[in-house]
Amino acid sequence: MPSSSTTNMSLHPASQPPTDDQMYYFALAEVKGELHLVQISALTPPSALTLVDVKIFRHELATIFRHVQTTTLHPKDVRVIEQIAEALIRYEEDTGTAFLVREMVDRMQKLTWRTTPPIGVAKKKPLSIRSEYGVLYAQLLSQKLELSGKLHEQLEKR
Repeated sequence: MPSSSTTNMSLHPASQPPTDDQMYYFALAEVKGELHLVQISALTPPSALTLVDVKIFRHELATIFRHVQTTTLHPKDVRVIEQIAEALIRYEEDTGTAFLVREMVDRMQKLTWRTTPPIGVAKKKPLSIRSEYGVLYAQLLSQKLELSGKLHEQLEKR
């Protein structure tokens, strides 16, 4: 999903470590293979064995995101792509609504478009082995019937 220049960052990027008064920080993160706006608990120590508390937000409209789920995940299921500075997001905790600046929404969409085609662009489905075998079998069967019909004609002429 992310570009090759994006590396697997720890859950607490060194660029902006959370302060003691912050319980969560916002980030763009890949959660179980899908890109989401998330809030990750700043109280969870960075470790490959420690479960991570994550709030997941759904993109609703333009720059509006709505909190849909709070879950605890294994660190292998969460990969922070980019931590979002507090100045770029406004969060109304009482309504569960987050407002992200347009530039970050555009960035998120670009990251998502790399892995999913735009609406209306159909993916070409490859033939399965079974259907390829079926086509080959039908061709061979028609050739066999053709040959057996010619053989039958020759036998009748004798």
